[in-house]
Amino acid sequence: MASDRETNTGRTIELGELPFLYLLDVVPDQSPSGDLIVYEAHTRYDNPLGRALLPSGSGPFCRFREPSLPHLAGVVLFTVDGVPAYLDDVPDLNQAVNLRFGLIAPRQCYEPGDERACRVNAEVLKAVRDGQVVSLWFRATPNARQALVRALARHRQEGGADPLWNPKVSQTLSKDADP
Repeated sequence: MASDRETNTGRTIELGELPFLYLLDVVPDQSPSGDLIVYEAHTRYDNPLGRALLPSGSGPFCRFREPSLPHLAGVVLFTVDGVPAYLDDVPDLNQAVNLRFGLIAPRQCYEPGDERACRVNAEVLKAVRDGQVVSLWFRATPNARQALVRALARHRQEGGADPLWNPKVSQTLSKDADP
């Protein structure tokens, strides 16, 4: 039987008329016994400056990676069981997946860390634990921010809701929209 990855190869999904190419189903690292490896990054940091923990900074988190992803700028889309869950522009897909979303470092958990990366990783873990399929899609484009803004604007005009894990993304990006 073919794996989900093999049957999805070449498949696209559209969000606001912007097509995304399927890359992979996110599979967090597992122990030899098959249990998900879970950690809390903030506990590995002494926090000598007394920085505030971000809202999603406590985790728990998982580790996922795909070293063969290209080093391209574009728009990344995570889906959960086919429903858009997170959308973001990234300057380098490989680094975004492997070093930002897929590996939460302790410094990301505290101000001025990376709230979005912490939230996405924690939500990936939750979805996988719930038996849902988290998939990664990508649209390569050197003008990723503009493509993201346009896709969200069209998606909302069509009556679509903001992605589940960034529900206020349209508001934060509206300042970047074309006049």
